[in-house]
Amino acid sequence: MSHGFMPIARPSLLRGAPYRAPARVLCAALLLLLPVLAVGAHAADEAIPRSEKWYEQSQDGGKTAYFRVVWSPSTWKGRNTVHDTTTFVQSSTRNMGGMRDTFSVTTTSDLERGVDGTKWWSRTRVEEPKRVTLAETVWTGKGYRVSTHIIGQEANRKVFEIPLDKPVMTDAESFLGTFIRAGTLKKGATFDLRNLDERARSVRMSKLTVVSAESIKDENGEDVAVWRVLESDP
Repeated sequence: MSHGFMPIARPSLLRGAPYRAPARVLCAALLLLLPVLAVGAHAADEAIPRSEKWYEQSQDGGKTAYFRVVWSPSTWKGRNTVHDTTTFVQSSTRNMGGMRDTFSVTTTSDLERGVDGTKWWSRTRVEEPKRVTLAETVWTGKGYRVSTHIIGQEANRKVFEIPLDKPVMTDAESFLGTFIRAGTLKKGATFDLRNLDERARSVRMSKLTVVSAESIKDENGEDVAVWRVLESDP
């Protein structure tokens, strides 16, 4: 891959396109394809319409997982938000001495974000055989509070604070969506994106560069207008 970039299309970026996860990320830069949404004036706190998309993940010609992504108008502490629910179901089968053993994991992520991409609250539920793990991140006004625990083992709950003066963005897609809908995104534009790094308990900065406006084919062979955006660590 030239320039060391790995182009990807995340499930929420392409309409109904089969999603094939890369085996590994080999660099600190990603090329994102963001669909050109309906253009019009949208305030940062204006609700957006509900949408629901399904995606499949395939490997070696077989279906290994699927995604269901639902965006719904919502509110969070008096703010208009987008409630994003993403369900990811993955299964794998092992053949052990002629015995087939299927292992399934269901991950459900709920997110409250501003229409401008601001991250207010998120919760992730991971269901594995004999274990369910919950993780929650919430903006407190002085930073984020992060808590994780296994259901039935609440005594072992882990909670920590990440002090910040203002909230971070959810991701590049939701952040740039405001500019795309308003029709103000331009080739060559650059942005600094503030992300939450829970492992480092701090903010991680990345740089967004608008590379070009392009047209690609969707799963039905129809043309889809997209923006190609490079996300990289400075």
